Amino acid sequence: MRSIIYKLLFFASGIFFPSCNNSAVYDQKLKTLDSLSGALNAMVNKLEKTDTVLLNKAIDRFENYKLFIQNNIQDTINKSQADLLRQFYTGGTNLRTFKENRTSILKQASVVNSQIFKLSGDIKEHSIELELMNQYVSLEQKQTGELIESIYKQQNMFFSSIEEFKLSLRSVEQFIKEHNNGELPTITQEDQAF
Repeated sequence: MRSIIYKLLFFASGIFFPSCNNSAVYDQKLKTLDSLSGALNAMVNKLEKTDTVLLNKAIDRFENYKLFIQNNIQDTINKSQADLLRQFYTGGTNLRTFKENRTSILKQASVVNSQIFKLSGDIKEHSIELELMNQYVSLEQKQTGELIESIYKQQNMFFSSIEEFKLSLRSVEQFIKEHNNGELPTITQEDQAF
């Protein structure tokens, strides 16, 4: 009789302890996903707080001045003017690229967040096998890491580009005035505040 009880206890412990270990693995993966979600959302919040009014005004001014320069300045320019225009074009083009990338990255972040949310729900319910769970969590870690890195790079590009654009703006305006009877191209009143 004792041997039967021991066998039953041994069998029951074999069933019970792996499920405890499985629960610990599920809990650990949930914590990992919570951390991923928190890190991603912190970076998304920074990206969302980008001064879009400043960004849009800078891009509008860039587009107006660039169009004017392309259509009205046919003269040969010296090296310092060429360097100035290159800095202006680089800053403006990068700001335009940042605006496009920002929209794309925010959409990607929304998709990744919904994937993490769904995977967390599956893990909480233990409705996913351990092997698949590990694969999916690894995939989410990779995607989230790449997205966070992209956000970081975009933020740096924004700050350096807006600075580069601002530094060249006054000189570009002077350059335009020299070629346009002391006048700047007509820009809406809102853009004048930049």
